[in-house]
Formats: sequence, C-alpha cells, structure tokens
Amino acid sequence: MFNNSLSRLQRFVSSLSSIAKRGELPSRSFIFVVALSCAALTLTSPAQTFTTIATGVGTGYNSPLIQGTDGNLYGTTSGNVFKITPAGTVTYVYGFCSQPGCPDGKSPSGALVQGTDGNFYGTTREGGVTGNNVNPQGTVFKISQKGVFTNIHTFSGSDGGTPNGGLVQGGGGDFFGTTLVRGGDLSLGTTFKISPTGVLTTLYAFPSSGSQGGNPAGGLVQGNDGNFYGVTSDGGGTDCSDVDGSGCGTVFKVTPSGIFTTLAFLEPPDGFPQSSLALGSDGNFYGTANTPEVGAAFQMTPDGAISTLYTFDGSVGFDAPVAGLVQGTDGNFYGTTRVTGGRTCNPQDTDCGTVFQLTPSGELTTLYNFTAGTDGSDPITTLMQATNGIFYGRTSSTIFSLSMGLAPFVIPQPKLGPVGKKITILGTNLTGVSAVSFNGTPATFTAGTSAILATVPAGATTGTITVTTSSGTLLSNVVFTVTD
Repeated sequence: MFNNSLSRLQRFVSSLSSIAKRGELPSRSFIFVVALSCAALTLTSPAQTFTTIATGVGTGYNSPLIQGTDGNLYGTTSGNVFKITPAGTVTYVYGFCSQPGCPDGKSPSGALVQGTDGNFYGTTREGGVTGNNVNPQGTVFKISQKGVFTNIHTFSGSDGGTPNGGLVQGGGGDFFGTTLVRGGDLSLGTTFKISPTGVLTTLYAFPSSGSQGGNPAGGLVQGNDGNFYGVTSDGGGTDCSDVDGSGCGTVFKVTPSGIFTTLAFLEPPDGFPQSSLALGSDGNFYGTANTPEVGAAFQMTPDGAISTLYTFDGSVGFDAPVAGLVQGTDGNFYGTTRVTGGRTCNPQDTDCGTVFQLTPSGELTTLYNFTAGTDGSDPITTLMQATNGIFYGRTSSTIFSLSMGLAPFVIPQPKLGPVGKKITILGTNLTGVSAVSFNGTPATFTAGTSAILATVPAGATTGTITVTTSSGTLLSNVVFTVTD
C-alpha cells in the first residue's frame, strides 16, 4: 500500500512539476502542494508488526488456521487438531491414529471448517474405517469444540481417495471438497458433496489428463454465483513438468448439482497450482502457481480469462509460492514464499521464506524474511485474517501473526443465503451489540462476545453486513449475497 501511494505521489509530483515549468502553477503553490502530499503520505503509511506467537506446534499439510465462534484459532498438524488463542496459548483437541489401523484417519489435510451446527469438519489423507473398506484412502470427520470425534466417511477408491484440500460448506448445509486421486477410470481425483451425517455424492470424477485436467490441487472456493471453483495440478495443454509431461493444470467450475465446466488451461508461468483459489472482492479469483524454476500469482475472471499479476524468478527469498493468497480488508492480497529452492534452511540463514503483499494490479512488497534460528522457516500454508484485523500464518515449526494496522471487521458464515436463513457472524470483542443490518435492512439477532447468530431479514438485498457495537461500527469483509 505504501509503495502504491509513493508511486502515485511521484506521478502526481512529476505532473505538477511539468505544469510549474510551463508557468501554469506558481512555484510556491507547487512546493506547498508537494509538502502537503508528503505529510499526508507519512501520516497514512500503515504500521507493520511481525510476532512469533507459538513454537513447536508441529507441521500441517497445507493446513491454514481458521477462526472459531469462540474467538480462538483452530488448525491441524500431521497428527492432531489444535486450538490456539490469538495470544499464542495452544491446546490439543484431538490426536489421530490412536488405534491400530487408524480407523479415525491419519494425516489431516486442508483447513478445518466450522459448520453451522458448531462442529468442525475436515479431511485426512490416509486411514479410515476398516472392515468392508479393504483399502481405506482417507476420511471426512467432524469434531466438537470439546474434542468429541466422529468419522463420518471413509474413502474406498471408487468414490475417490486422498482428500487434500479441506471442505467448504454451501448455503444448503452440505460440504464440498475434492480428492486428489481415484474415483475415475484413470484415478485422477473427484469433486464431491457430503452431508453433515456422512452421505457422500461424487459430483465429478476426472476422466483423463486431457481437456478436463486431473488431480485437483487444494479445495474448492464458492463464488458469488453459488458455484464452486477449483484448480487441477495436471492436465490441460502446455507441459509444465520436466518429469512426466502431465501438463500445467486447469481451472474448473462445478455447480452444487455436479455440472462441470473447464474454464481455462493454465500456461507458464501460471501453471502447476498447489493451493485453492481465493475469491476477490471484485468477483474475480486469485491464485498462485508453482511451475518448475518459476512461479506466479494470477487472476482469473469467472468466465476463465487468466492474467499474470506477478512472476517469481526464484532469486533469494522469492521462490515460487506453494500456499495460496488471501485478500485483506485493505484490498491487497497476502501470501508466502517458501525456502529458496526448497532446500533445508540452516539456523543462520536469512532466506528461509517470505511474507509478501501483492496489490490487485500486481505490485509486490516483501513484508518479512524468515530466519530459521529465530522465527521458523518454509511457510507453506495460506495466511488467514482474523476479525481483529491481524493476519496469522504457519511455518514448519512456528505460528506467527502479522499486523498491518488494519481495523477489526466481521465475517458472515456462510456468505450467501435466502431470507429467513440463520447465519453466524464472527467478530472480536463484540460487546454491546445494538444493531445488525444486511445492506441497510435491520435484522433480528442474538449476540455473544465472539459470534452473532442473525436471521436474514425480509427485504434484505445483497451487500455489506453492518454490526453496531458500543465501541463503533463493524463491516463485513465480504458481500453477503441474498439468494432466492
């Protein structure tokens, strides 16, 4: 943001200088305007604070943190579900594979999602219920905030295997996700729908590595149109691999009923994505690519038009990103790069990955460089922004926060629904809530300190949710879409 403001100021000063040289602006006026602009720039540059809030939690397979209705953050390691307070106190909620054969699953992957019933839902890449399922290939599970665990589905191969991107809950209450492999004739993965009780429906099985792609990377994201969008790491057109020639991947759309559309073939440098897309406030989708020797951040319109925003050239601190992007409430995107070249990071090294900011127009600023001996290394999970305005992320050995001086806000869950639907609104220190409105239409609600249960009111239209508290007004970070 600062760099953008500086660039705009420089262009402004340059234009004023030209005018002054032509005699169309008094020199003293020119000096005054420039001085005033510089003062304004100094006053509006954001604060930036990086803090390591926990160490030794354990690594997680592409497992970003999420915010729960109790105000804590939740995530998974290779063997546990844990919660962490914003201040850094860690509590382990559940440990996987406590019985022979791991009937509860093994190696959780992707972000958890808190359902409208208050339970958390997630996936594991391995294990599952044995018995009729001879070769279990991962699970879908639910777990309460107190740690009561239920395996609601075990993948058998015919319905997919190795889910690796977490779940997203649709407006109707079902969850949607992907499996990396199995499910089709060539075992190239699936997209699926599953109810909170475990009734699974395969929406689409990738048939080949041709036009439809294969091996979905990460999970799904729901667009403003109610459909789900995702990426594959293989298939498509141009070869992005120097090993198996499997293609650069694709971007696809699948409706809640399973109608599948390939939107785009990915081309270098935007190929070989490893994480889910992010939905931007402009309705476009944003993602990262990990093409060998080079990577990129890209934008895609809902109809599949791809634009490269930034190309990572593999120099120190700028290896290709593995994690996805998250859009902050300032409109910028935030992400991470991992250890340069994917090598082991020694304690004395200072090029152990970065946190960066990327504007929607493609201007990148490095915000932080990791040093293995002090603050961890190799950040490979997508950042999240909590409702206190602060970003949280993970390295291979730590959990950290990054404050950019952004204001608190609220998050609707889900972000779309019809009139009469009850939704959860997450927040921080929600004391003295006196009003909740959907794009200006007042709603009935019940408020707690970290979450509000509100009903979409009659007459509501698509727009921002506003929450009035004793300390001020909070706005939602996304538009809430009122459906029919």
